[in-house]
Amino acid sequence: MDTNQIKAKFEEANQHLAAAKSELNRPAEDVVPFMVCRSTRYSISNYLEGFLLQNSVEFEEGTTVEDLLKKCRAIDGTFN
Repeated sequence: MDTNQIKAKFEEANQHLAAAKSELNRPAEDVVPFMVCRSTRYSISNYLEGFLLQNSVEFEEGTTVEDLLKKCRAIDGTFN
């Protein structure tokens, strides 16, 4: 388990989440929904990947959020 890689995944997830929040804090007429959705999706992917790395589960780069979630559910039922 590479703790630097795990830490990097969680830091990247936090950055994407902050970007989504920042976009939502703009005036309503200036919010770009695509940017919010994309940043949120990247954040979720990175959080799930970080969790899988913590649990020594391998995954391929570009794995879908759905597949990452299935792997997380197999480890911890609270993902249900």
